Amino acid sequence: MSGTDMEQCAVPVAGGELFVARWGSGPPVLAVHGITGSHASWTWVADALTGRVSFIAPDLRGRGASNALLGPFGMVAHAADLVAVLDHFELSGAVVVGHSMGAWVGATLAARHLDRVRSLILVDGGVPQKLPDGVDLETHAAAVLGPALSRLDMTFPSETAYLDYWRAHPAFAAPGAWDAHLEHYARWDLDGEAPQLRPRPSREAATTDLRDLLGEAGLDCRRVRSPVRLMRAPRGLLNQPEPLLSDESVAKQLPTIPGARYEMVEGTNHYTIVMGVGAPVVADRILAAVQATADPAS
Repeated sequence: MSGTDMEQCAVPVAGGELFVARWGSGPPVLAVHGITGSHASWTWVADALTGRVSFIAPDLRGRGASNALLGPFGMVAHAADLVAVLDHFELSGAVVVGHSMGAWVGATLAARHLDRVRSLILVDGGVPQKLPDGVDLETHAAAVLGPALSRLDMTFPSETAYLDYWRAHPAFAAPGAWDAHLEHYARWDLDGEAPQLRPRPSREAATTDLRDLLGEAGLDCRRVRSPVRLMRAPRGLLNQPEPLLSDESVAKQLPTIPGARYEMVEGTNHYTIVMGVGAPVVADRILAAVQATADPAS
């Protein structure tokens, strides 16, 4: 499967239209990207699925080609947009997979719209978090998200300069990590006119969403009743040995998620667990979830 196999559509939501990409056909899978990502984060997984499912991935409001959509932001607002996506495709439900912030969005959808999520896969996210005592949001965001957030305030003189920015990213330093999918992801992420090109994601959307998932919305995974699998990367956003989800938070919070299954995807960081070497593993777990939730009568 390649980018040329992707279909595009616009789905009406509150305040405008949401850009949605779809690959393949078959049982429905709804994929939700991270805090400054886009549907293009899922191209590696879509390729690994080789058309065996209907793989549906929106650009969340404030990101990608949905960046003109204003607030409200937050997990509940994103979940409402996902319901609109399911309704648009006339789907009663789907397997839902969320990466990073998308895992918290998926958990909110599963907790508040119980009949719409057949199985939930949390990829390096979705576990309840909280703002550390005495630390303000901006400081915490800078520490956790690093360049993912700081790039939203940057401008670039050309597409080449932005591609070079991503080529130098520590998460993609391994030989072979830079590929056509990553180049497409970077190009899709860019907006405006040279020499004042800017990343598409809204900083307001990112900071509002981060504040929300660190609050009560981040606890929604405890209310999920569909099957849950947590897939975790052992390395962080900058390929550092400290993962996004700490050992302590996983050990403390995983038992609070009813029936959750857990695995570490070795050899990955927060990005490459879906945007690289981890994609075939994620695709395999998606297919397993699809098979486990298939209607025997269908």
